[in-house]
Amino acid sequence: MPAPAPAPARRAVAVSTAVSTAVSTAAVVLLLAGCSGGSDDGPSARTSASAAPSADATAEPSAEPTAQAPAETPALPPGSAVGEVVEGYPVDLLPPLPDATVRLTSAVPAGEELQVSLVAATPTPPDAVVAFYRDRLVPAGFAESAGPAGATGATFVRGGGREVVTVAVVSADGQQQYTVGGTIAAG
Repeated sequence: MPAPAPAPARRAVAVSTAVSTAVSTAAVVLLLAGCSGGSDDGPSARTSASAAPSADATAEPSAEPTAQAPAETPALPPGSAVGEVVEGYPVDLLPPLPDATVRLTSAVPAGEELQVSLVAATPTPPDAVVAFYRDRLVPAGFAESAGPAGATGATFVRGGGREVVTVAVVSADGQQQYTVGGTIAAG
């Protein structure tokens, strides 16, 4: 039987898994946002190119427009929910902001840890979003470090790196889209 990985290697795997979970969650949210939003440009926007008259005089145009198949929403993994807080998500430690619209949450057990993510939108300014989570995490024993590059945010670490939570905020169209994700101790 192989020897267990040393503690630094386990922490690296936990951080890597947390980042992977957050990136996957963000990708699902962006995909869902693209499928559910947008404008309705009328029936012509939903017909295929074959319905348009052909430049070739010998070709017969289609009598009926062909509607595109609706985009399929990808299945969510167990422990995830769209538009609500999933059961098992740690709302006591990482609640959504009071004025936030929850887009997606997940809470997936991983051994003695819980991999969590929250994706939401809020009109709250970016620095205030980070402060909201700082005010919860620092008193709970997390130490703050620099946030993700290219976004307003912060990373919080506890337990010698065993627990890591990252908060990232990006502004778009007067709203802040934010993600809280990481690995925390289960229970």
